[in-house]
Amino acid sequence: MNYAYGEPTKPGGRMPQKTLSLGSYPALTLRDARRKRDEAKITLAEGFDPPVERKMTAKARAIADGNTFEIVARRWHTLRKPNWSTVHAADVIESLENDIFPLIGDLPIRLVVAPKLLDVLNKVEERGAIETADRLRQRVSSIFVYGIAAGLCDTDRAASLGKALKKKPRATKQPSIIDGIEGIDRGKPDAPSPAALWRIGAARMKGDEDRKAGKAGDHLVPLAPEAVDLLRVVRRLSGDLPIVFLGERHAHRRCQRAP
Repeated sequence: MNYAYGEPTKPGGRMPQKTLSLGSYPALTLRDARRKRDEAKITLAEGFDPPVERKMTAKARAIADGNTFEIVARRWHTLRKPNWSTVHAADVIESLENDIFPLIGDLPIRLVVAPKLLDVLNKVEERGAIETADRLRQRVSSIFVYGIAAGLCDTDRAASLGKALKKKPRATKQPSIIDGIEGIDRGKPDAPSPAALWRIGAARMKGDEDRKAGKAGDHLVPLAPEAVDLLRVVRRLSGDLPIVFLGERHAHRRCQRAP
């Protein structure tokens, strides 16, 4: 439904043109669409903006029963917070405040439907935050699970959205301190090593294929004397083996928890 509402952008000009979505077919029948259109016209004739009034009505109804998605989510967060680190707890609530609450926070949790959730998560994906969208889906799903247990809703509307989102990029192997140490004379453990470096190969760095193919794209990290001393202490355990941090069971394999 197209309509004009608001103050003209310039003196003597026309009022801004707006569009009101009544629903989608076939979920919304033609009869219901006409009824909603007539209700919107009445609201407009009374001097109010239909979508704003609709949102305010939904918000008032939700506040009345105290079970908006945001209120339920904050209860869930309060319950889970003692089991999380301070940093993680802050990250969880900030992600909801930034991407979820502004769009569905005012809705009663029982009225939050899967298509609306998918639209919210797709907006996160559109800015390239694929992993963030997936984490948000998991957090929203946990909120619904809590809501079900509390008797506030009957289904987890986020549970089936994982397959509708973009696939997370495959994790790449991260650089480790065992990859390339240069400038340390193993034969002279007490000799200073002002040129000690940790070389991270270009193939493991961000960049285009040309950069990854050349050694000029390597990332060089100068090692402080304290770091050199630490490596020398570890060398007393690993000896002449090419690996600094040895595996617990196999000396020829890297430690799985190596930095």
